[in-house]
Amino acid sequence: MAEYAHAHGVVVEGELGQLAGIEDDVNVSAADVAYTNPDQVEEFVKRTGVDSLADAIGIPEYMLREAAKSAVCKINIDSDLRLASRRGRKSIGKRSICI
Repeated sequence: MAEYAHAHGVVVEGELGQLAGIEDDVNVSAADVAYTNPDQVEEFVKRTGVDSLADAIGIPEYMLREAAKSAVCKINIDSDLRLASRRGRKSIGKRSICI
C-alpha cells in the first residue's frame, strides 16, 4: 500500500499497537490493549514503508507540550474529540428536538 501511495505522491502513516477506546466503529476493550513495542518499530517501518508512525503508548499532556516545541511534526488529539462528539450525538438522539 505504501509503495502505491508513494507513487502517487501520498504520505503514509502506519499504526503499531492499539489503545483502549472507541474510534469510528472500532471498540478496543482494556483487555485488548496492545501498546507499541519499541523493539518492533524498526522492522515494522522497514517492512511497511510508512513515512511516519502512530504509536500506541498513551502520552501524558506535558509530554505532548514538549513534543510540540521540538521536531515532532504531527500530534493526534482526534480520539478524545471523537469520543466527546459521539457521546454528545448519543445524548441528543435520546431526546426529541423541537424547532
